[in-house]
Amino acid sequence: MAYPRFQRARTMKKKRLDTGDVTLNGDVWSAVDTSLDLVLDAVQPGDELVFGLSAQFDSEAVAAHLNVVTVVGGLPYRGFAEADLVKPFAPAGFVGLPGFYAPASAVVGLCLETPPYTVVVGDILNGQVSLRLVYALAASGTDRTLSASTDRPVDVWAYNLGPLDPE
Repeated sequence: MAYPRFQRARTMKKKRLDTGDVTLNGDVWSAVDTSLDLVLDAVQPGDELVFGLSAQFDSEAVAAHLNVVTVVGGLPYRGFAEADLVKPFAPAGFVGLPGFYAPASAVVGLCLETPPYTVVVGDILNGQVSLRLVYALAASGTDRTLSASTDRPVDVWAYNLGPLDPE
């Protein structure tokens, strides 16, 4: 669905995961669960996208870092927290999106959205942008649990704000 420039887009998608907890492991950026991938239609370069998350981490003794990436041809292209390709390892100087973080040894509930992300030409495939929630743990060898049950689901959503208004 196309929309005139400078008119708020009405593209929003959301998904819920409530079929069983997700075990996260490893200090390399990986998909939380590809069933949570979101595809927004009618996206143009310069549009501003927002990604939201509601989830709860259990209290294992390793920190979890989260980021959102655009996916092109099945592969991560750009991270919301940086302009370049997703860095292969998390903790060495890069910790993902501010607020999208669960410190070690604490039960952490998150319900937040990213700052607007500006779409570039390379993010778009056939007029669509695919978004994926990714994680990396602060250390390998310890797992972290992301609750995904009917009483504590993982909810993700994304929407296209369209281009910024001229100043």
